[in-house]
Amino acid sequence: MPRDPRNFIGLLVAIPDEGRIMTGSTDDSLARDVRKYVFDHFLEHAVPPVLEQIMERYHLDRVEAFAILKGLEDARHLKLVPGTQRILMAFPFSAVATPFRVTRPVIGRRYYANCAWDAVAFHAMLHEIIRIEGRCHHCAEPISVELAGGRSRASPSRPVVYLALPAAQWWNDIVTTCSNHMVFFSSEAHMDEWRKAAQAPEGAVLTLEETHALSVPIYKDKLRAEYVRPGKDQLITHFRSLLVVPRRAADRVDDLHPADDPTEHGMLPVQPTVVDDVDEKLAPAGVRSRVRHGDCSPRIPVVGRELVFDRVSGAAHPGSLRVPTLDHEVRDHAVEDCSIVKALPD
Repeated sequence: MPRDPRNFIGLLVAIPDEGRIMTGSTDDSLARDVRKYVFDHFLEHAVPPVLEQIMERYHLDRVEAFAILKGLEDARHLKLVPGTQRILMAFPFSAVATPFRVTRPVIGRRYYANCAWDAVAFHAMLHEIIRIEGRCHHCAEPISVELAGGRSRASPSRPVVYLALPAAQWWNDIVTTCSNHMVFFSSEAHMDEWRKAAQAPEGAVLTLEETHALSVPIYKDKLRAEYVRPGKDQLITHFRSLLVVPRRAADRVDDLHPADDPTEHGMLPVQPTVVDDVDEKLAPAGVRSRVRHGDCSPRIPVVGRELVFDRVSGAAHPGSLRVPTLDHEVRDHAVEDCSIVKALPD
């Protein structure tokens, strides 16, 4: 039975405030520079800098450098190895091996992510195609994912991201949260089997596209020097705007739509379709198709990743044998304004 698509919001609305926001003071300017350096180092080398590198680069003593790292940890930009001065996480980067491996095909560089959420969030942070190698938390089956333009291709075809804990509890122990409570399953059936055996909470179940969309405000500017982690109110507003409205009761949907303003009968006013390497004529509404959305909302196909609004075909002109025009065609067409009917030779 499909889950209530609104279930994930119950976990996320309780998200705690996101730590202090860096101001323009001298201390915060230095902390901002150090944060950027940590992320740049991870991006280039796939490992974090050590404290001594920070001391040398910014002419700090050990106490001063460690105080900056602790401040960044308090602001939830990174996580230190408990009891040490070493960086363990700079979200979404992990300094240790995990079951969440991310590759940038454009340069071939590979990283470890902290959790399933962070693995998907690399796509929002890098703004480029990424590939993920993960494992089903239940059976250890390999899961391969490619994310491009906010959409996914995966094997198996419908993996899910499982978030076990309410957001308010994530930072009680962020290492345990990432390791055990933000994981991939190869399917909802495998997740159900694992939950039953482990007596785990229902939690929230997200598609890859939902996970990406939820991660965008947190991760899209992570690599910018002026990055400020979004505040609680901003995140809650974003999360609420992405509730899923299913097309059919038996069909989980990968598309996101505001839940407080559905069209009649739950029809999505925008039906996204990705069409690659096809003839342009396949994109407009086909034979016998009609624009019948509630409130006259148009269908929007995607041709070569460009949005194209379907237009209603024109009325038949006199003498056209009641053949409608092709006014709904994407580009100029020979019979766009009036139809032409020619008799076939005997």
